[in-house]
Amino acid sequence: IEAALADNYSRSGDQAGLEAFYRAELAAVKAAAMERGEKTQRLAQLRRGIISAASLLGNWDSATDQYLELINAYPEDAGLTQEAALVAGAHGLRAKLIQFYSKTVEASPRDARWSIVLARLETALEDYPAAIDAYGKAIRVRPEQKDLYELKADLEERLYKLDDAVVDYEQLYKLSYHDPQWKVKVAEARARQGRNADALRQYEILLQQD
Repeated sequence: IEAALADNYSRSGDQAGLEAFYRAELAAVKAAAMERGEKTQRLAQLRRGIISAASLLGNWDSATDQYLELINAYPEDAGLTQEAALVAGAHGLRAKLIQFYSKTVEASPRDARWSIVLARLETALEDYPAAIDAYGKAIRVRPEQKDLYELKADLEERLYKLDDAVVDYEQLYKLSYHDPQWKVKVAEARARQGRNADALRQYEILLQQD
């Protein structure tokens, strides 16, 4: 029945009615007694419906609200975070996303998920210094998580902050039990700086390691 009603709204071009329909369904599901995972998934489906209808109406503020809720439900979904950033950024709402998660990071500084979300948003919106800062906060909470150093170092390379990138590559070298790829990255960074002797030293370390 629900699918048929939604289809009727779509066929008639009544996007406002469709958005209102999805919101009513959203409220009903929130109030319903169901297993947590099922409820989260169902709410996500309805929020997607609201985003679609709101986008057709040009109601980007409403769409962004739904993206916030989706990210809150699925903070590990990097693709979702990037999608939200690109939509909000294209319609003058980047500050809404950034301010929301900046406050979330401040309120929950020991939950690295939100610093990572913020870093992904800042990266998608091409504010690389802010993204580096957010990854730094996440690393302080999860110093063992290698991908955070790699993402941070990549941004530092883009900004030619090569000394900072080298620090991260050296940490990756330690965390990965001396994986040689990170010494190679150090050497490449030093070569970009024109520090050829330091670059050569990294390869000598690898030869000694063998």
